[in-house]
Amino acid sequence: MKFPVKSHGAAREDVGALVIGVRAGRVLSASAKAVDQATEGHLTEAMAAGGFEGKAGQCLTLFRVPGVKAEWTILVGIGDEKAQDARALRKAATRA
Repeated sequence: MKFPVKSHGAAREDVGALVIGVRAGRVLSASAKAVDQATEGHLTEAMAAGGFEGKAGQCLTLFRVPGVKAEWTILVGIGDEKAQDARALRKAATRA
């Protein structure tokens, strides 16, 4: 099984699932903001409606998000920027 890691043009990738890491407080990286713009704010709205804060271990799975070519979009909480280390990122990847 292949797991390509890309950070640009993610909304246009023809993949089964697009996984997006979100920092605590619903902070999106530049590439995640680009995906949110492609969805006309759908990701931001889904996070608010689903009570998703980006805390380490949180996961929000969305199906057929408008503006995203992937069938599934999975938002994974990676916690505070200060607490991000290899272990925290492995935990987030496992949740996805």
